[in-house]
Amino acid sequence: MRIGLAVYGTVFSMGIHPASTRPPIRSRQLMDRALVAGLEGVELPASLLQGEDIEDVAQYARNHGLFITLASGGYAPDKLMKDIELGARLGVGTVRTAVGGAKIGGDRRPLAGRWQSFLQEVLVGLREATTVAEHAGVNLAVENHQDLASEELLWLCESIGSPRFGVTLDTGNPLATAEEPLDQMIIGPSILLERQPSSPACGASFRLMPGRQEETGEPLLNGKSQRS
Repeated sequence: MRIGLAVYGTVFSMGIHPASTRPPIRSRQLMDRALVAGLEGVELPASLLQGEDIEDVAQYARNHGLFITLASGGYAPDKLMKDIELGARLGVGTVRTAVGGAKIGGDRRPLAGRWQSFLQEVLVGLREATTVAEHAGVNLAVENHQDLASEELLWLCESIGSPRFGVTLDTGNPLATAEEPLDQMIIGPSILLERQPSSPACGASFRLMPGRQEETGEPLLNGKSQRS
């Protein structure tokens, strides 16, 4: 089990939220906090690495035995490819993203009548980005960010069909798509790359931050997923 630190549970104190009056935390500062807390890794938003010496960040993590997960966003292949390449330079295991579309709370009304065509756009973008992830030796994981329901996550994984593509599961977010968290936990362990319980929990290779955790271990993909 690996436990690490990310910024999204403390966005004000770490200067990530636009309304925060503090300067954004730097990557080495985040790693130092993880080390002080006795943790084993960090999740770094790609935006925090602007202006950083990437090789220096990667070397600092290696020297201190820390894993790195890279947080990206969206499904545009150009952006994801850039972040995957960045992740490869950092030596990350996984680049995490969320596709969006629905508003927080699962509200799909802005895409009324266009949801299926939106999903096709998402599929095209993620499939193209996954090809780059395969060549880079990096996992690409899409989070259920109060937007995609379990059947849509399964459809994406089965349509893309790559051992480098899977799911980051936030166990609180299924409530926004009218699903039970436990039901999404068992939709198919073969597609689960990462896990984000929205309340404290433990499991193999977890990333911990206040109120949320994420698994960042080796890919668990082995063929197509099936419901339990």
